Amino acid sequence: MRHFIFILGREAFLAAAELQAVLKRGVNHSDFIVDKNWVTIKSADDEKIIGNLINILGGTIKIGVQVSDGNWQDSIVDDLEISPVRDVGISVYGEKFDRAKVFEIKSKSSKKIRLVLPKADGILNEAEIRANKLLKTGREYLVANNIAYKTLAVQDANAWAERDFGKPRSDAKSGMLPPKLARMMVNLAASQNQKSKIKDQNDKSKLKNFENCKLKIENYDFVVFDPFCGSGNVLIEAMMLGLNVVGSDISERAVEDTKENLIWLNQKLKIKNQNDRVKIKIEKKDATKLTANDLPKEDFVIVSEPWLGEPRRHKLTIEEEKIAVEEISKLYLDFLENFSRISNCKLQTANCRLSLVFPLFELANGQKLSIFEKIVDKIKNFGYIIESQPFLYGRDYQIVKRQIVLLNLKRKTQS
Repeated sequence: MRHFIFILGREAFLAAAELQAVLKRGVNHSDFIVDKNWVTIKSADDEKIIGNLINILGGTIKIGVQVSDGNWQDSIVDDLEISPVRDVGISVYGEKFDRAKVFEIKSKSSKKIRLVLPKADGILNEAEIRANKLLKTGREYLVANNIAYKTLAVQDANAWAERDFGKPRSDAKSGMLPPKLARMMVNLAASQNQKSKIKDQNDKSKLKNFENCKLKIENYDFVVFDPFCGSGNVLIEAMMLGLNVVGSDISERAVEDTKENLIWLNQKLKIKNQNDRVKIKIEKKDATKLTANDLPKEDFVIVSEPWLGEPRRHKLTIEEEKIAVEEISKLYLDFLENFSRISNCKLQTANCRLSLVFPLFELANGQKLSIFEKIVDKIKNFGYIIESQPFLYGRDYQIVKRQIVLLNLKRKTQS
């Protein structure tokens, strides 16, 4: 068993939950330990398999494998003795970057090496790593808790940015869900699907053309359904994982935006053979008035960001708070009540998992308004089980933050 480290993004709590969900889908591992903004595990799987998880995860920035036992300086020096590399980068997590200790490595090593030092915060970013070719002809080491890890993979920031800002259609009012968050939500929802598991792309698969992913979710009848699809960000990230998608929205513009963006994605990924395509279905529907016939015929999970209210430039006043609670709560409750009613005759499995965004507002009086907390008792009365405390997603300065909530709707048994 080898030790691996996963460096998490800004929302470490959410990213750790996503990682745990993905690992459960088929990665042999033990000792899942969360520490500050990273996770360590033990695994007997090949380091290439572990490193390729970077193509599935939305919340993990880097993945590394432990070099050896002992303090981090000696471990790096020993590893360099057997490694044909000259350019060496070092990122330090959880403590202050000590330049003197880093330069000791250069003096201790018998080889001539060029140190690549981070410009800020003691951590090399993706651009610095790629500019210095540290993953190709050089090496980056991750230091955490006095242990050195060799970097196996780094998140491709350009690919994420292209899907965020490069797609042809977007709408600031209905399609601003960040792609990384959409990916994390899909992975969290998929973890409970009994047919979803990770597979090595070396297996022959219709998913072979999708980006650079080496691992995929295996199960072609498993659908991600987004009934508030906006510009299609959730469906895009589900497609990146090779999952079939169904989307709907009450807005005709949103439906057309989503269709255009999914066509763009297929072209971007150079999917030419119809057999290599995932199944796509996009329709104009009111999510609060769906019928059983509107639901996917296959097993499905719901991943969605409903309407979060009007765009806000200032913290909510008491009057605005009342209006927000009334308008937004009604939308969520109408959707969830209707879905609980129509889903029973459609569910093929024992339950259905939902991964939903709820708005969290900053108020003028210094308090916070959680729509989820306002209506959670009613949600439970509809038959939903709350799987965990809400995951927070948002920056400190944002007036409207997001709470990601995992719900499980148990199938009603016939009496």
